[in-house]
Amino acid sequence: MNRHLLQKANANSGSIFRAKPNRPQLDLSILDRIQKSNGKWALQVSPRTQINQGSELEEARTQGPNEVGRIYTIRHMRTWSTVDISRELFDRLLELYQVFPEFWRVVLTFGLKPCENEYGFPIPQSRQSIAASNTIQELAYVIRRVEQNGRLSPECPWSIRQTGIYQKLVRPEDKSQTPSSLFFLVAPSSVAESNVVEVLSGIKSDDADAVTSSFSVHICLVAEGLVGWMDYMCWLEEQLKIKETRALAPTCGDPRNRPVEFVEKDRQNLKQLEDYITDLLVIFHTEEQNIRRLKAVCQKTCSAYCVKIGPCSCHQSIEEFENYATEAQSYRERAGVLQTRVRSVQNLLSDLLGYEEVRALRELATASRDESADIRKLTERSVQDGIAVKVLTIIGLVFMSLSLVGNFFSTQFVKTDERGLHVSSYVWVMIAAAALLTALVIIVWRLCQQYEYSKLQHVHPARQQSWKSLLWTDTLSDKETEPIV
Repeated sequence: MNRHLLQKANANSGSIFRAKPNRPQLDLSILDRIQKSNGKWALQVSPRTQINQGSELEEARTQGPNEVGRIYTIRHMRTWSTVDISRELFDRLLELYQVFPEFWRVVLTFGLKPCENEYGFPIPQSRQSIAASNTIQELAYVIRRVEQNGRLSPECPWSIRQTGIYQKLVRPEDKSQTPSSLFFLVAPSSVAESNVVEVLSGIKSDDADAVTSSFSVHICLVAEGLVGWMDYMCWLEEQLKIKETRALAPTCGDPRNRPVEFVEKDRQNLKQLEDYITDLLVIFHTEEQNIRRLKAVCQKTCSAYCVKIGPCSCHQSIEEFENYATEAQSYRERAGVLQTRVRSVQNLLSDLLGYEEVRALRELATASRDESADIRKLTERSVQDGIAVKVLTIIGLVFMSLSLVGNFFSTQFVKTDERGLHVSSYVWVMIAAAALLTALVIIVWRLCQQYEYSKLQHVHPARQQSWKSLLWTDTLSDKETEPIV
């Protein structure tokens, strides 16, 4: 076992292995090759034997005379939970049967985990070696399957689970000797276990040996692993159609009432669908690799073991593996089409959201333009009112000077009697005094403005400029109002 795998196994041991009370750590099923009364050979699956201790494992290791294979099953209570075996018993199992270290890559995919990572699943591992005149073929891989979990909407009603498989096929160089097969099944489904027993019990021919039984087990596990993916992809496609229909459905009434929050919610759901489909692409790629590796091992074993002239049972297994590999490839291509559709709907919703943003900005610009027009009208009216007030002020200043002079002299410059209207000859005094007084007030006002401006000589230039503009505006206003005066 390489150092990296050993460190990883030791670090994750507590989250992978845990023996549980009232649950067997290992189940052992033995395959015996028996001869029927008609001379035909058949396989018989013995009742399961529960193993919970190392001593029981040692006792069960003894091989019977008609035994051609055995299957050790390790279970767990639910997905993402620890397997029901202790680390000590598991190490003892691997040591007794001299399992190659790459099987740990399969085991490390189990155990407690917050979420699944499809990139953590290994490609199929295999090794062939020769020991004591026997050819030993070892194979380890993970089969993914999908099952309904019974959850209600809005949660996903499907769960992706896995089964770890290890096989050790021992073929003696002497063709007269019977080969033997060893299987480790980690967390198989109840349906897969039933199918394996049913298929093995139904093998009745001259080929009822370890080679036939081993590939029958692989075919059964592969077939059960592929059975639910089509329904799962149909569910994904239905969810995609719902989102697509809602995005393309015309809105009733004013199109400006389309809810933007609906688009944001669907973008999140579509992202989740895209993640599901991306996981599918990785899963189907690995599944296809597993099946094609099994097919290659079956072909190699058939050419080395089978002595029949013409078709044998291995050819049927090879053909079935090819069919399942084609099915996995078809699922992968369909998942790619689904991924393309999801991205097209995402782009559509992004465009729709962009349209909503542009429409909102356009409405904001229209409202701002209308508000600017109203402000401009108010400003123009304020300017006109200011000019009128200034004109009235100047007029009032003139008449106020006249009134002040008249009151000062206490003289009636205009009299009315029975002879008519009489203007005093001293009326020029009032006019001259009023004119001088008005001029004096204006000069004092200008001097005050100049004094305020001189105080700003050392102030910030921007404020200086504002005062200059104010003085210049007032001067212009005065010039404009002179004809009125």
